[in-house]
Order: sequence, then C-alpha cells, then structure tokens
Amino acid sequence: MSRIISIDYGLKRTGLAVTDPLQIIATGLTTVHSKELIPFLKDYFEKEPVELIIIGVVFTMADGSQQTVPVDAAAANLLGVLKMDAKNFAGAKTDFQQALKLYPDFAGAKLNLDVCDKNLKGGTKTPTKAPTKPKG
Repeated sequence: MSRIISIDYGLKRTGLAVTDPLQIIATGLTTVHSKELIPFLKDYFEKEPVELIIIGVVFTMADGSQQTVPVDAAAANLLGVLKMDAKNFAGAKTDFQQALKLYPDFAGAKLNLDVCDKNLKGGTKTPTKAPTKPKG
C-alpha cells in the first residue's frame, strides 16, 4: 500500500507527516524550509509510494493560537468571511456551516458562525467582531 503525506505549509517552514505503508499510524516526518519543499518532496516521492497528499492551512486566532485545517474547509471559511464582509450574513452562515461539516473542529469557523448568527439575530449590518482569516 502507498503512504499518505500531510503538508502543513507555512511561509518560512513546512511540517510534514506521513502514514506507515498500511495507513494505520501517522507520524511526524520532518520540518523543512518552505523554499526547499518541492525538492524535498520530489526526492521523497522517488523513494516512497504516496497515494494521497493532504494540505493544511494555518489559521491564527485573535488570541494568537494557531490551528491547521484542511484546504477545503479553509476555502469555505474564506468564502464566508468575504460574504460577511459584504453584509451577506445568510450566505456567510451557509459557508461557515460547510467549513464545519468538512472539519468539525475548525475553531475559526465556529467563531465566525457565532458572529454571523449574532448579526442575523440582532439585525445589525456590521459584524460584531472581526472575522478569522488565514495567516500570511
């Protein structure tokens, strides 16, 4: 069987994790400078069969904490942020719910959904709190 590799891309460094060949256990592989990521992956792929690549996006919360989330959930959250910025709270709510369906532990999407709900219930036109956006 082939491995699954997970990439947590950052502007300076990128973290990599990989499963065992039976895809039972995932462990940290290494951290590389982001500018060296492509050569590292090319070398790794020549040595190991890889079936799937999972890419995470790091979100930084207002309190400074960070969370890595899958790209599809990050994209849904970003669409919600854009709609909330345009005062389309109903549309934003749908996108935040989709982000949470894709990744239920997505703290930023939960916070954004709460802000969106408050705006929908209160009938205000301005967000009560700045939306959570990806770092970088």
